Amino acid sequence: MKRTIILCSLLVAAFGLAAQPNQKSNYIGIGGGYGMQTLLYSPDKGTATLNNGFMGELRYTHFFGKHFGIGLGAQFLQSKASTLYDFAETTTGLTHSDNTNLTYDLTTRYTQWNEVQTLYHLGVPVELYWRAPIGQRWSFLLGAGARLDLPISGKYTADEGTYDNTGQFYLNGTPLSYTIADLPNHGFRAYDADFESDFKLRQLGVSVIADLGFTYAMSNHWSLYLGIYGGYSLTDMLDSVSRQPLLSINTTDASKLDYNGTLASNQIKELRLINAGVKLGIQFGWNCHAPAEEVVSTPQLTSYENNTDDEAAARTARCNARRMNDPQLKQAVANIEADLEEVNRAANEVKSRAAQDAVLDARAYTADAMQAHKSGQYCKSYDHFRNAYAAIASAYAAVASTASEANPTDLTKKAAADAALYADAAHNDGLECAMAASRNAKLTSEIARNGGEYGDASPAYNDQATASQMAEEALSMAKDAASKPATTDAKDAAGKAYRGNLAASYAASAKSFSKSAAAYAKKRGDDNSKAAASEAARYATEASEAARMENTAAAYRAALAAQKAARRAKTGESASTLTPKTAAAATVSTAQLCKYLDLLNTAIHFDFGSTEPIIAEGANSTILALCQAMKASPSVKILVTGHTDNVGTPEGNLTLGQQRATAVKQMLVKHGAPSSSIATTSKGDTEPVADNDTDDHRALNRRATIALQ
Repeated sequence: MKRTIILCSLLVAAFGLAAQPNQKSNYIGIGGGYGMQTLLYSPDKGTATLNNGFMGELRYTHFFGKHFGIGLGAQFLQSKASTLYDFAETTTGLTHSDNTNLTYDLTTRYTQWNEVQTLYHLGVPVELYWRAPIGQRWSFLLGAGARLDLPISGKYTADEGTYDNTGQFYLNGTPLSYTIADLPNHGFRAYDADFESDFKLRQLGVSVIADLGFTYAMSNHWSLYLGIYGGYSLTDMLDSVSRQPLLSINTTDASKLDYNGTLASNQIKELRLINAGVKLGIQFGWNCHAPAEEVVSTPQLTSYENNTDDEAAARTARCNARRMNDPQLKQAVANIEADLEEVNRAANEVKSRAAQDAVLDARAYTADAMQAHKSGQYCKSYDHFRNAYAAIASAYAAVASTASEANPTDLTKKAAADAALYADAAHNDGLECAMAASRNAKLTSEIARNGGEYGDASPAYNDQATASQMAEEALSMAKDAASKPATTDAKDAAGKAYRGNLAASYAASAKSFSKSAAAYAKKRGDDNSKAAASEAARYATEASEAARMENTAAAYRAALAAQKAARRAKTGESASTLTPKTAAAATVSTAQLCKYLDLLNTAIHFDFGSTEPIIAEGANSTILALCQAMKASPSVKILVTGHTDNVGTPEGNLTLGQQRATAVKQMLVKHGAPSSSIATTSKGDTEPVADNDTDDHRALNRRATIALQ
């Protein structure tokens, strides 16, 4: 045992020597506690004793800044208490099962009878936290909140003391001259304590809880937690049913006893949970994006009091050594010029002075970053690149604001507000977070510039069938590319679409398209395919970021872009050679258009007298695909024809049919189809598809059909 303790101490010390002082944004921790984990009640005729129990927990904590955070967890708790009884209780007016003409009073005498109750329950704690660093590795942590208590099971045990039963019988209300004291077959005898039984509490509870402790950073991501915890339930855990005597003879079998136990008896009126003890745990921490030790290791944070120049230089050298192969830093070096050109075009397009100024700031930071990187000052380069991408995010936020002012709708205003939030987030974390925030600010600025729509992303992106269709296309491409990783992601996308997690489904589809593109590029080996694969990978990253922010429209748009890039990787075409007409030809053929129309001609119906289209389940994705093809290929022309049943006059039905055709046209235009490509007409009740002899048949005739012109 001593060797084990020494070994564990040495491991902790080794971790500590290698540790860098840091505070993370997110933690997942596992731990346990022991102490006064008990049931609190007050029996009428007994003495309650508090007892000890244990607690195990799994918890996630997120800190919004340096000091404040929120935590959510799951706990498994054991609570124990015991009651000592030394009294006699009498239950009167009982009817004996052997002779219904007899009534009796049952007297039970308990002598040093000790009952122990053990309750197992789940806890769901929610707490607000405040933390403060103490030195370089220690932090103080204070939490307070509430916990939902869900009882699972419980057990009574009694292994100390005795009790005996006697009965005073009455015949027609007249007491008999003797007392029954030794009839074991009828439950009247002395018993030694040897009892065990299960019980359940059905009442949910709410407790106020608090934690106070310290964390010690063992390494870059792992830390120990040591503290104390406490809680007190605000809810009475007893069931709202009538309370029973502690012990009684079974009404159907007089030789058996019903031991109700303290928690189900009339001995107590209220039951609460109380816990206080010591908790020990270990937790894994990480930041939103960039590793946290790199934040505290940057040069501007190394000038602590009493540090010598040599210590500061050594710390900077260690930071540079870590930053040298930082993947985000490499990505920034490779992409910053293209990102600057892109945001500059957007700023000039909307003529936003604020955006243009932010672009100038970004260029200045970029020049400093590149110079620092060239001279081997990787920490300084990292910080300048972070500031550059934060400035790019601010530029996109200014673009969105200008566009929203020019076209003030609810959607453009929300897009501008979202872009501002992303720009603010870009200043609050590491380089990767700034890069991700700039991409999301770019996406939301495009919403504002497009009048509230995500370009190709029509409102149908919120339809489950659209996500499923996207996943099916990803799976088909993955199989064609013979890429197992892409196939896995496509199946994942289909599962998430089925569960209604649309943003995550689009992100998984984008990943699948990216991996298919990589497989195509590897087979072809030409520069166009490689460039398309790189572009698909970037859009997959954008989709993942959008899904993390629960931005379904942005995830859908990025998935569409990844899909187009994957198609170019397959064919080897460059982005510049794909005109809208060529892209449409690659996307949809005439045969496919006819297939869409055949599906829709059985899918659009109307209620009696109504002009509001009723779309069959699963047809939204077909409508979206048709509209996208028409948008990309203006040469595609269609005719929408409205039909009615035979109820009403021929003239009225002809007018109603025209109104229905117009309503379908408006629906298609709303989903992206060009209005100039759609003609409408009405046949009224002249071309039924079923006899008008029943309500069901007339419903089939109330429809709209779509055909190529």
